[in-house]
Amino acid sequence: MVAGVRLKPDPITPSSHCPDPIFMFARKLYVEITTRCNMRCGMCIKHVPESRISNEDLDPAVFMRLIPHLAEIEELILNGIGEPLLHPNLVEMLSTARKHMPKNSRRGFQTNGILLDEKNSNELIDAGLNLLCISVDGSTCKESAPGKPFQHQVLPHSPVKMVDSIRKRKGCADFRLGGEVVLTRETLPNLPDLVRQLGDEGADFIIGSHLLAFQPENEASTLFDTNSDKARKIYNKYKKFCTDEGIELKQLTGKTWIAPRHPKEHLLKNIFKQMLGEARKDDTWLHVNHLETFDETITQEAETYYRRSYETAGEYGIELDLPPLTATLGRSCKFIRDKALFINTRGYVMPCHALWHDYTLHMNGQPKHFHAKSFGNIIDRELDDICTDTDLVEFRAHSGSNEFPYCHSCNPGPCPDITGEAGPFINDCFGIPVPCGHCLWCYDAIRCL
Repeated sequence: MVAGVRLKPDPITPSSHCPDPIFMFARKLYVEITTRCNMRCGMCIKHVPESRISNEDLDPAVFMRLIPHLAEIEELILNGIGEPLLHPNLVEMLSTARKHMPKNSRRGFQTNGILLDEKNSNELIDAGLNLLCISVDGSTCKESAPGKPFQHQVLPHSPVKMVDSIRKRKGCADFRLGGEVVLTRETLPNLPDLVRQLGDEGADFIIGSHLLAFQPENEASTLFDTNSDKARKIYNKYKKFCTDEGIELKQLTGKTWIAPRHPKEHLLKNIFKQMLGEARKDDTWLHVNHLETFDETITQEAETYYRRSYETAGEYGIELDLPPLTATLGRSCKFIRDKALFINTRGYVMPCHALWHDYTLHMNGQPKHFHAKSFGNIIDRELDDICTDTDLVEFRAHSGSNEFPYCHSCNPGPCPDITGEAGPFINDCFGIPVPCGHCLWCYDAIRCL
């Protein structure tokens, strides 16, 4: 047993970062109804060379297995990797969900917007759609070679403006309409203008998310700094000490740490020990190489665009949801907070976005291999039975505890176990059997509906 975490189905004691008891039954469902897409964006997970995600649709009969559970579902998101509008039974699924979900529930999806027109927009809204997020990147991304940055083009129509007009005409006061944008070094300067454009077109909200680098060359575009503000403050303090003495923190090696020879090496070791001691006392993790190589001016420039974007959003009354630019020490899993579960096109139940598929991300110059994790299939088991399985309850308890290490900021790591180099994840260096310590969703860097 890990200290502070109960491993029995109920009740689970909450942690400071997970204020509610760990949930037993899902209140939010992500259902991947298709993995097909009508675009080939170079930065997409499906189009990297090693991708093993096939093109397939969710069988409507599998979706019908959810009917007994929809009365408890407050939000249903009908998408995953693919473009939801490609599924031939999307309207029927929405209609079925509306009949069985609570009165004030949400039914929606995210789309690239290309296939939206007057006809299907009317049909979708009449069927029960009341939450729609249009990906600004997807709707303006030309076909491009894998690894290449997004290229923007003007669509022949504005899907946001069109849907806004239809919902107003129908008097759908509870319909939520928004946009989503991936924030990169290339796209961020356009964010304030994008907020204004979406405000003019009638958007209620905008979701920003940092880039998931599915190829090594994508990392150069990322804005997110895995170092915390506290770590940077401590590091800069001791870096100045070194500069004043004519030495550099990055000069410390394993050899000089074990057996320093001359006064400068002894001094460097002592400064390093003092820095680590202060960080430990402040419960802050430090990764010296990451701190040394990250350009702080990038974050400072980004803060300017953030501020301008929030000011513009305020003018339009838009709910602007942007991720932090640096890692937060108060980690929290959105999927635990939202009481969410995921179902893929084959009916398998997953705990979160990060473990929905097999894929590789590139973080801080090295690959991180994710392996899909399933806790059962709704084809042969009831969803409620899967929800109460000890394995899933324990997984959520560990994830919600936030007692795992800060793998991005671990000075000698991350280790092969957490990056997946040694094989499918088993446990981290604390012995905790969830891979959350190296998860960008846990750091709130990645956002979605």
